[in-house]
Amino acid sequence: MATDQSQERGYESGRRARETLMDATLRIVARDGVSAVTHRRVAAEAGVSNGLTTYHFSSKHEMLVAAYEHWIATAIERVRTTALARSQRSAAPSMASLVDVLVEVTASELEAPDAGAEFALAREPALSGDFGRWEKSLLALLESVCEGIGSREPAQDAWILLSAIRGLELAHLASGGRPPNRRSLKRTFSRLVDALAR
Repeated sequence: MATDQSQERGYESGRRARETLMDATLRIVARDGVSAVTHRRVAAEAGVSNGLTTYHFSSKHEMLVAAYEHWIATAIERVRTTALARSQRSAAPSMASLVDVLVEVTASELEAPDAGAEFALAREPALSGDFGRWEKSLLALLESVCEGIGSREPAQDAWILLSAIRGLELAHLASGGRPPNRRSLKRTFSRLVDALAR
């Protein structure tokens, strides 16, 4: 019994250490690009010893792949949680629920300390499949909500909405300024969803 609890604590500690290293990797990628990632740099960013990074990741590539997969899993879970919370508040999807999902997805990506990391990592050939998986998951969610509100072309509308999200993200990254606030995003997406509903 005591051994099981000890092993469980050890596993949890190792999982947290890996997450800390992956988060540090994403911050470096977002701020300085993929080429800036090294074991030593990640250790400094995470505030841990260099030995901890090499214990958990044998190479830079392994670190980048793990960090990107971690980012995708976290992003997918965040979107699902937002959509689920919205669907529990109302019996049927509405244009307002679609706008809320769009605002949450966009705002959470723009406000994250690793904003922009997904674009840098998606250009890595070994990671492009993971980016594709994230995009498909997001498209499927948007398509199901569009379908639920009666869109005549839910797949096309989902693609338009995802393109708008990506455009807002790129505009923010290019400007280097503060991300648009949620109220501004809500107005933008309300107009877009209203136009698509006509």
